[in-house]
Amino acid sequence: MKGKLVFPNILGLAAGVVMAVAARTPWWIITKEDTMEDSLVYPNIVRGPITEAIGYRSTEQMKYLTAALVVGIVLCLLGSFLSRWKGRLALLIAGTLGGLIIWRFVVRIADMASRFDMPLSGRGAVYYSGFEQMGVTNRFGQGLYLMGAASGLAVFAALLHGWLRRPK
Repeated sequence: MKGKLVFPNILGLAAGVVMAVAARTPWWIITKEDTMEDSLVYPNIVRGPITEAIGYRSTEQMKYLTAALVVGIVLCLLGSFLSRWKGRLALLIAGTLGGLIIWRFVVRIADMASRFDMPLSGRGAVYYSGFEQMGVTNRFGQGLYLMGAASGLAVFAALLHGWLRRPK
């Protein structure tokens, strides 16, 4: 294949871009029903009024989650340009890592929600903060769905890697 123009795996590149966009959009949203204020939970930080109640904006686990996300993005982009089994392996690892990131995030959110008697997704839970009681509505954010799509796309790109990188 020397001397022939070989295109990168466009699906792998798209998976990396979607992972990067997912990192910048909220993965879980908590809305206080009385004020309709949103608290946004990202893989790396918690923003909004909920931070006062839970006592933190970021945790060690969030740092690890963010590092794994960056590794996944780099593997997608790198795997798109590598040939044969190296590119396929990099994309497959990126997709698998993405799935593990989603799983770990949901487990962490479920643990946090159970401490405050909140559902993962739903309405009508009562959140206790000191002497204050407030109703909340929780839902998964776009970032979690984008990450799922990016992980699936990375695995799909790995499966089709040889065909997508054929010389043109």
